[in-house]
Amino acid sequence: MGIIGFLCDITGITGKIEKTLDTMDKIETVFFRDVETERGKDATEEVAKKYEIILAEMTGKFKKIMEMMENKKEELSKESDNYLNELEELENKAENLKELLKAKIAENYTYNNSNNTIFQPQSIIGPNPYIFGNILDVAYKRKIKKGEIAYQKKYEEMEALYKNKISILNREFDNKEQSSDSDIKELTSTIKETLNEIAIIKEKIVKLEEGIWHE
Repeated sequence: MGIIGFLCDITGITGKIEKTLDTMDKIETVFFRDVETERGKDATEEVAKKYEIILAEMTGKFKKIMEMMENKKEELSKESDNYLNELEELENKAENLKELLKAKIAENYTYNNSNNTIFQPQSIIGPNPYIFGNILDVAYKRKIKKGEIAYQKKYEEMEALYKNKISILNREFDNKEQSSDSDIKELTSTIKETLNEIAIIKEKIVKLEEGIWHE
């Protein structure tokens, strides 16, 4: 730490600067930012980034099996075993992530209880900074809450679009299966069920990872 930083710390200037910056950030958010639109865009980008990867993987798997329906029973059987093994590995990963998330929640709960202090930022604007600070806090929290509601709504809309694309893949698979030989239909039906389970568990893993590493 430099001498200036040291002097700021012992005189309390650092804390005052941080409070002032915090207040200015809240003023900007309350009066100048469209938080709902910003968070809606965030949700769109996050779902696209995470779920498009899963969709691409699942599309590749479905297309591969549909191509194998042309009298390739041996290859289909082998691929079925591969997908079942993949599903088992994903289920184990999801279970491990679930335990990690539980541990993080418990850790945060303990930390919050041991540091249960109320922080009220002091505003430097207006004749009564304490009253202004409280009003600003309320307005800030309300706007942030609206932003999170917009985020959740958009996230759910984008998830629905992703699931609809998976449904389209299933319909294409069903159409292809109808024209395939009867002796492989039971096998392809099992594979389709496994692929859908893989899609579901991958989605679950995304959400568990968000809970663990979300900041």
